Amino acid sequence: MKSLLLTILGIIACYTMQAQSFTKYKMPTGLPKGRHRLVVDYHGNRQILFPVIRSGKLYVKGATDSFKAISYGLYINAFYANNGDLYLVENTDTLSKGYKPKLFKSTDNGNSFSEIIGVSGRIFHRDHAGNLFYSVSGGFKYSTNSGGSFTMVNTPDSAFTAAINSSGSLFYINKSNKLFRSMNNGGNWQDISKTIINPTFLEFHLEVVADTLYLQSGSNILYTTENGSTWNGVIVNQLTSIVTALCITPDLSYYCLSPYGFFHTNTPQLKWTHLNASIGQAQNTIYNNYITATDSFVWFLNDTGYLYSPRTGKNLSAITKIRIAETVSIYPNPSSNEIFCISTGAGKTIILYNMEGKELICTKLDSPTQPIDISTLPAGLYTWRVGGRNGKLVVQK
Repeated sequence: MKSLLLTILGIIACYTMQAQSFTKYKMPTGLPKGRHRLVVDYHGNRQILFPVIRSGKLYVKGATDSFKAISYGLYINAFYANNGDLYLVENTDTLSKGYKPKLFKSTDNGNSFSEIIGVSGRIFHRDHAGNLFYSVSGGFKYSTNSGGSFTMVNTPDSAFTAAINSSGSLFYINKSNKLFRSMNNGGNWQDISKTIINPTFLEFHLEVVADTLYLQSGSNILYTTENGSTWNGVIVNQLTSIVTALCITPDLSYYCLSPYGFFHTNTPQLKWTHLNASIGQAQNTIYNNYITATDSFVWFLNDTGYLYSPRTGKNLSAITKIRIAETVSIYPNPSSNEIFCISTGAGKTIILYNMEGKELICTKLDSPTQPIDISTLPAGLYTWRVGGRNGKLVVQK
């Protein structure tokens, strides 16, 4: 027992030695203790938002401005697009504790807002790549261009969280913890559910990084792959699996709060570095915003306020560098009669060539569910081009 205690104390001491210096962030005066959260635009600290829970006030600032208070209702979540636009969610049914959200957008740092019509459900999310998601009746909408435009996706049941990978495949999880994937923008959904030991909470948060799916559910970080069979839990340095907040940055740094303090890693399934021993706030909602980061600084919230420290991050100053890579998916491949094409911005026309480079088919792409007729092509190998992307297609008869 004594040996075990010494080992634990040694581990904690080791982590403490690794901790880096954090400075307490100067807060606006008059904030209720423990009732504020933080969102920061990744680029240059241009905007900062403090939603004050249940008080109806927000505090915002630009990169060089002082804080100013604005009043705009009771917000349950807030997130930024990559170009500095501010999105806020207001729950309009607070008396009966229901859930009737409204989504607002501001392009002038909170001076004025416009409502985005048609919002319903539970998805309000900005992922690490800057893609935006929000619920609508019958599914959800997502944007891969920082809110410039949104694409509608239909789902057979309510989606409680959604994500997109670099190939354009969409994912969502329903309230029964089932995971679904679509490779044609919601035209068809495939059940790829995984075994999950502990049921998830109704508020959870899905992200896809490379070929790995991450899910923060309640106080746990779970991960799996598209072809995996089980959701696995992330253990923070063999000490705990309890995580009260998780943040993934555009340059793929991972930060979390646990009862042991504030941690960082570039490989969540492996070792985490202990940055600060201050215990963070307990989770209030999956949209807690208790951690936020730019390419220069990282903040987290504990019981005394915001602490911040410089960080070494990749300076991703252009929107195109942090949003999802523009990709093209052609399926099925091989095919015999028709193919489909998903293009996430790379181009609006598909051209098919034979191996001698002769153009055989040129079709304008109007939707991801639009069939492209290849029935007249003999069996063989062909090449395709969409925008600046190209690849090979096998035709079978």
